Amino acid sequence: MNIRSLVKKTLLMVEPFSVEPIEGYIRLSLNENPTLPPMVVKTAYEKAWEYVNRYTPLEILEEFKDEVSLYNNASSHNIFVGPGADTILTYIADAFLWEGKVASMLRYTYPVYAEETIKRGAKIDFIPMDETFSSKLEDIVEHAKKADVLFLCNPNNPTGNLVIFTREEMEEVLKVSKGIVVVDEAYYEFSGFSVASLVSKYDNLIVVRTFSKGFAMAGLRIGYAITSPEIVDILSRVSQPYVVSTTSMVVATEALRYSRYAYENARRLKDSLYKIKQTLMGMGLKVYPSVTNFLVVEAPPGTWKRLRRNRVLTRLIYADVENRKEVIRISAGDRISVSKFLKVFADIVLEDK
Repeated sequence: MNIRSLVKKTLLMVEPFSVEPIEGYIRLSLNENPTLPPMVVKTAYEKAWEYVNRYTPLEILEEFKDEVSLYNNASSHNIFVGPGADTILTYIADAFLWEGKVASMLRYTYPVYAEETIKRGAKIDFIPMDETFSSKLEDIVEHAKKADVLFLCNPNNPTGNLVIFTREEMEEVLKVSKGIVVVDEAYYEFSGFSVASLVSKYDNLIVVRTFSKGFAMAGLRIGYAITSPEIVDILSRVSQPYVVSTTSMVVATEALRYSRYAYENARRLKDSLYKIKQTLMGMGLKVYPSVTNFLVVEAPPGTWKRLRRNRVLTRLIYADVENRKEVIRISAGDRISVSKFLKVFADIVLEDK
């Protein structure tokens, strides 16, 4: 039987997801936080064992939403909980995108937006970016007028820069928007900038957050959205019951009570990235500004593959064959990983000269 003939055609238009190894590799490709959460959070993880035989009790969910509300100065009625920010993004696509709909996003941005749009047969309308990976506010505004869903990653992944700098700029977009405006604030704990306060004013705004970056809990798969109660209700209809594990919620609740560690982690990682940036610039390479836990650098052609051959994993944004360069994203890492990466990277650059 030809199984592919039975599959929705748009599903075959995207590449299957692959998991990267970690044993024996230096993994600077996934923007993970190399620092574990503090012991008090680990204690909560152990405490969650007593609920392992039960589906999540309402009390656990409400306690978590209360902590999220406090952390964001929002009402619990504005909080939707999901098993990671990526899954929340798929729920948004399920609810608001189908054939004939249009989703707008930056030319270089988090690939999940395009993948989920393609799967649902909707059209992608890219917002242009210049050679510095910046976009004009007027371009974003114009796309907001036409898009059924506007995806903005702020700060942007994989480029590391803010695309919306003030709440006033965000309001310019929201005032003219035709449809849903999604602002992905996965790196909020690094940038310190949020538009979540505008949710009370604009009922079509969805701010998506994760515990994977600042809070160093990527393996627990938990995230949340801050949005209007009406959209919370809609996303709840898309979601399956009990999809967020009790363990994840118990641990994330405790993490929010000790949220200071996320900001301390962010500061340390940004200090580390500054040192990496200075080293790369000392090699004569162009490094782009970043307010996240990763850097973007222009490297000699073939660098990404040569790093991989040396068991150093990074992310290739694009290869410019004509101008003999590759643009690569490098995540912050622990001291040993960064030291090994810089040595391999320096050897590659030296070979190219």
